[in-house]
Amino acid sequence: MDQQVLGKGYVECVAVAPYDTAKKWLFAQFYRENRDPVKALQFYKGQEYDVILLSLPLLRKRGIFFTDLYTYTTEQQIPFDLVYYERFKGRGTGRLPVNRFL
Repeated sequence: MDQQVLGKGYVECVAVAPYDTAKKWLFAQFYRENRDPVKALQFYKGQEYDVILLSLPLLRKRGIFFTDLYTYTTEQQIPFDLVYYERFKGRGTGRLPVNRFL
């Protein structure tokens, strides 16, 4: 097995999460505890969201890794068409408005 996979695990979940980095981290911790992205998001009352990928390390019982979808696709050299993203951007903020997901 690839050492990179052993250290970071496989992508376990793709979820809507808070846009703010600190709140993304908190979301990831809640997800790690209960493995339910809907429950993990209940604490957040904001209006700006992002899509993230979550993975748990295979060699350790603690910890969780997460990255936003754009960063992941860029690192994996997967084409990411910004034209589709631009349609959903919040008014000049570069953030996705919640009403597009609910």
